[in-house]
Amino acid sequence: MEHMELEHVELEHAEMERLELEHLELEHLELEHAEMEHMELEHLELEHLELEHAEMEHLELEHLELEHLELEHMELEHLELEHLELEHVGMEHVGMEHVELEHVELEHAEMERLELEHLELEHMELEHLELEHLELEHLELDHVGMEHVGMEHVEMEHLEMEHVGMEHVEMEHLEMEHVGMEHVGMEHVGMEHVGMEHVEMEHVELEHLEMEHLEMEHLELEHLEMEHLEMEHLELEHLEMERQECLSV
Repeated sequence: MEHMELEHVELEHAEMERLELEHLELEHLELEHAEMEHMELEHLELEHLELEHAEMEHLELEHLELEHLELEHMELEHLELEHLELEHVGMEHVGMEHVELEHVELEHAEMERLELEHLELEHMELEHLELEHLELEHLELDHVGMEHVGMEHVEMEHLEMEHVGMEHVEMEHLEMEHVGMEHVGMEHVGMEHVGMEHVEMEHVELEHLEMEHLEMEHLELEHLEMEHLEMEHLELEHLEMERQECLSV
């Protein structure tokens, strides 16, 4: 299919296999119980898309623009996204496995009960993101910028962060295990009930950080700069710090 325009499309119990779409414009698309396998999408524009109980396998998306996207009970496996722009996105009960995202921009996104496994993010910008009940396993972040991010009940395992910038981030009930951070900058970060195990941080800059009820085990910090740091009820076990700088603690 090439240069196709669809308006007010309703698909129920749709099965798509080896589908190639180029320059597709979809408006008011509703997909219910859709199964997509080996689908390639290029230059896709979706507006007011609603997906319910969708299963996607081996999906490749390139230059995708999504506006007012609502995803409910969606399972994605082996998903590759390149140059993705999401605006006003709501995700509920979404499971993703082996997801690769490159050049992703998210604006005003709300995610509830999101499970991500083997996720690789590169050059991602997040603005006004709200995450609730998030489970991350084997997460790699490279050149990620986050602004006004709220996280509640977040579990992270095997997290690697490189060149990450965070501004106005609020985290509640955060659990991190086997975390590696390199060149991370955080500004106005609030953390409550944080548990960290086997954390390695290198070249970390923290400004106006507030932590309450923080538990850390086997933490290694190198070249850490902290300014206006507030910690309450802090428990540290097996802490190693090298060349640290603390101001106004």
